[in-house]
Amino acid sequence: MSNRNGRRGGRQNRIDTSNMPLEQGVVCSLRDSFGFIHCAQRPIEIFFHYSQVSNCHPDELKIDDEVEFKVGGSKNDPSKLAAYELFRVPEGTVVWETEDYREQIFRGTVEKTARNDQRNNSGDGEGTIRLVAEDADENNDTKSSDGNGSKAPPGQLIRYRAHEFQSTRKGSSRLFRGDLVEFRVFTEHRTNQKYAKEIKLLQTEKERQRAEKEKELMETAVEEEGIVVSLNNGFGFIKSNKRRDHVYFHYSNMLMSDDTDDFELQKGQELKFLVVTELDNDGSEKRSARSVECLPAGSVIFHTKVAEGVKGIVDVCPHPPIGNDDKYGIIRLEDPLSDGEETIKNVLLEFSDAPGGTYTYKHQSSNAMGLWIENGDTLLFDVVKEVADGSYRASPTQHTVGIGGSVQPPEETIVGSPAVRLFAASLVHRADGVVHTVKESSGYGFIHFSERPIDVHFKTFNFFPEELQSDLRKQLGYDGKPIRLEAGTAVQFDICAHGTVAQHPKGRRVQRHERENIKGHRILLLPPSAVEMEKVVKKGLTAKINSVNTKEAYSGTIQLEEDLEAMTLEERHPLVGKMIHSFLEESGKPNGRSSLVFRDILSIKEDGVVTEMVKSIGNGLLKCSHIPAPGPSAHPGRLSIQRVVAEASEGDTEPGEGTAGEKTKKKPSKGSNNRQVHYDKSSLIEDLKTNVPPGVGDLVSFDVGQSRRTGRFLVHNLKIVERNPSPEDVQETVAGSGIGIVKEVVPKRKFGFISLLDETATKKEELFFHLPKDKGSNNVICRRGDEVKFDISVEKSGKRVATNVEVLPKGTIPSKAAANACHGFIVIQPSHTSLSDTPLRKKLSHMSTGTDKSGGRWDDLHNKSVDTHGNGVILLLEDKTDMFARHGRRQARSASSDDDDAKSLDSFDSTDDGLSIEGMEDGGAKLDADVDTSPRTLIHLPYKNGAIAIHGTGSSSCMDGSTNPRRGDMVSFVKAKKGSGVRDVRIVTRSAAKFIQGRLEKIEPATNPSNRNSGTAKFVTANEKEEVYDVDLSEVVSCDVAALKDKQPVEAILHEGKLYGICRTADLYLESKLGTRNKERPKLNLTVKKNRGGTIMAQSMMAKGPDGTNGFGEGWTTRKSQFKEDQITEEEV
Repeated sequence: MSNRNGRRGGRQNRIDTSNMPLEQGVVCSLRDSFGFIHCAQRPIEIFFHYSQVSNCHPDELKIDDEVEFKVGGSKNDPSKLAAYELFRVPEGTVVWETEDYREQIFRGTVEKTARNDQRNNSGDGEGTIRLVAEDADENNDTKSSDGNGSKAPPGQLIRYRAHEFQSTRKGSSRLFRGDLVEFRVFTEHRTNQKYAKEIKLLQTEKERQRAEKEKELMETAVEEEGIVVSLNNGFGFIKSNKRRDHVYFHYSNMLMSDDTDDFELQKGQELKFLVVTELDNDGSEKRSARSVECLPAGSVIFHTKVAEGVKGIVDVCPHPPIGNDDKYGIIRLEDPLSDGEETIKNVLLEFSDAPGGTYTYKHQSSNAMGLWIENGDTLLFDVVKEVADGSYRASPTQHTVGIGGSVQPPEETIVGSPAVRLFAASLVHRADGVVHTVKESSGYGFIHFSERPIDVHFKTFNFFPEELQSDLRKQLGYDGKPIRLEAGTAVQFDICAHGTVAQHPKGRRVQRHERENIKGHRILLLPPSAVEMEKVVKKGLTAKINSVNTKEAYSGTIQLEEDLEAMTLEERHPLVGKMIHSFLEESGKPNGRSSLVFRDILSIKEDGVVTEMVKSIGNGLLKCSHIPAPGPSAHPGRLSIQRVVAEASEGDTEPGEGTAGEKTKKKPSKGSNNRQVHYDKSSLIEDLKTNVPPGVGDLVSFDVGQSRRTGRFLVHNLKIVERNPSPEDVQETVAGSGIGIVKEVVPKRKFGFISLLDETATKKEELFFHLPKDKGSNNVICRRGDEVKFDISVEKSGKRVATNVEVLPKGTIPSKAAANACHGFIVIQPSHTSLSDTPLRKKLSHMSTGTDKSGGRWDDLHNKSVDTHGNGVILLLEDKTDMFARHGRRQARSASSDDDDAKSLDSFDSTDDGLSIEGMEDGGAKLDADVDTSPRTLIHLPYKNGAIAIHGTGSSSCMDGSTNPRRGDMVSFVKAKKGSGVRDVRIVTRSAAKFIQGRLEKIEPATNPSNRNSGTAKFVTANEKEEVYDVDLSEVVSCDVAALKDKQPVEAILHEGKLYGICRTADLYLESKLGTRNKERPKLNLTVKKNRGGTIMAQSMMAKGPDGTNGFGEGWTTRKSQFKEDQITEEEV
């Protein structure tokens, strides 16, 4: 019988354990009847049987329990060891290692780095440390713990494990080869190997190398003095009095006393330090400071002063420092100085001393730093001599700029901060103008350029700092008080960036369109009187009105008896003239410049003006050339003005005499007329602006000025001296009669305007009329809003006016919709085109007929005015009295076409003779007995702008058409008295119709030529569902069916599940010049005239031509006008 621990009954053979060694260990494994012990004296695991457990029950044993036992041969196999008489002992009894040299600290260098044992996941790799010889010598007398007198040999390798090193430094987690450490030495019993314990890092290898290098550097260190010029996070730079390069220093090199705990280092602090020089990785020398100590203020001397209040011109601007090196600028003195035997012509300028400091700007998606000074600027400063290298430098001065450009010495009572001052800005690229717009919230604005009709864009950070503004205004003769930025403020500025854009249309002719883009920089605010935008040519002139503009009231031309004297180039470009004169004078001095180079490329026009003025003012002493621009460019490059080296002969005139002293007049262009001036309403005196406009033959007095921006002559203070006979006396013909509404009356001036009621008119018209001058007249005084009838007369100038005006009873002209008015949607608006001196178009060309006639659009030119129009279309929705039944039957018999829509309202059947005042209250004409009177709706009704109601509910209140009914509006109307058109169109609801956009597919026009605008197609919506509608092509109202293309975008009105009023989106919407998408297309008013070379002029510049350009400029058509002159004028050359 056996128990759990394997014991068996009866006598057992006992093993003699008296001679077995006693050892220690821990239980590392337990099985059913046996286990294993991790031995502390040998590197193995020893087997034990539960029967050998003596002082406890085997079930009480646990892994990691410490035990003592005797070691002997196994009963079954004597070659294997086993544990006998096993006793469990208290924790901490087992001794694993012993210290060889008690409480002794050794030093050594890491020979091999201990790495983590990733294969066994123990994370405890081993490394070695070599004892340093000196530490071994110090411990030569130290004996081991067993008293055998052994010594630690120098250079001995000691093992260590990674976990024995516990780092106390930030960023250092393990040891590296060469690190200096201290430790204690222990011998491990299991392996009998010596291991380093309690390892501490004393010095890393990098620190050791650095210390040795620092020791070598300090042996050659040089003591210097200087001042702190910049500070950063933990370091800074010192300006030394013995070298020009700045010296780097770190705060750790500062030597501070114990009583300076609250000391804070600041810029300007004077220091004493040692300078060490070391080689950088690229072989360059790098200097830094050591042993930095603070000095009292005034201890360091950098320079000696040579002169005060000196003026000089910037030849080279300083650049921002790169690293610790300054890129000095160069200033050329106006008057050379002498320092002993040395003559000073140029001085250096530090970046930090530049007037106004720096500003930041965006450059290639990053911030860049710039200076407020440019080459050619005049500065005011003191001249000092540097102690370090004997160079001369511009230093801040206490002198100031006086009014008029004088240099003022410092006042004893007023002590200001010294500074290098901006005395005068360079005139190269300098211009002037007047502020036109200021957007303070957005930080930008625009300036009217005084020399050209363009606007200059600026940002608010482009203005000079206030301290520079004050000095520059004083130099120009103004006080230094601040000036507020607002519209009307005069300014001077630099043209810092501009470009020329050349556009080449796709047509036959290549037309270069030059557009300048100018930005202003270094802007100086001046009083409003500082910049003259206009020169007064003559005052108090008297002449007669030559012609009046019938399309624009209060405007016309005046014929003078003598030519006006135009401005000279110097008067129009005063800053350019001043620049040339200044350079001519400066280049003649011994220390003056020999060339003047522009910083940027000028436009073609500006380049030509400067070149011409240089030739005139230079008198042979100056010449112009160009520095080619990099890369392929048609522009000659930057302009350069040079002094001619060859001396003038005795017979030549001196500079400033002869041609140079004369004012250069701009040559008048071919065909220019200085005897005829234009005037408009702004030219009139205030009383005349509300009076009867000047007429042809009126004697007037006025003043004439000339604009610097455009060079045009301007009329001011125009007043009538003597009027020509009244227009009432020169009327020739009576064109008919009409009725209308009085829109405006000016009783004091005895005139007014009447809105003409004419339902057949393609556009609305306002007629001028005179009020009766005497109270005894039969004419009744009119008031605004009165309904009147009148005669329409035509003056000699062709202007239509109202005469014999009589007031009608109120209600004669309806002011609200009739009770039986119809309702419908506007599907397209009317259009109107005026063609003057335009030939009639031919249906057949000479190519098709074989005749000699060209058949072109310019053949058979006539002098008559031709008006073409496109009727608007209304979709009839409600007709209570069937007043349009006849028109509905006609549309049922024949599909509508463009020809039907283009017919005049007179072409429809009518039994009425004309428009009668008495019949205007009638709701509609009577229908013939044989006419089908069944209701006819959803038909197209044509109308013109004249059919729109002129007053009352739903009428159009503006004559410019901006309030006229638009596509999609619900309107009311009645049948016209003459024809089948409509009249009294009034707006009921704005945007009442529902629009739907899509495309047309499967277009099948009708094969019958008589119904060419009919057929069928599929309308596919532009939404996700792509719904399909069957449509009749007779609903296409914006173009001919033949012009439709498959899948072309269109828009229609959705009403009761069907589509009406289909229009191409290209006919309705167009990309605007302002960038607004889907902006409604305005109707185009085109004028073609022979005296303008056959050019088509478009009032609307939003129209898009076939070549993709906006506006109907030259090249929009492939045909060439026979009236276009091929000769190139002198002005174009």
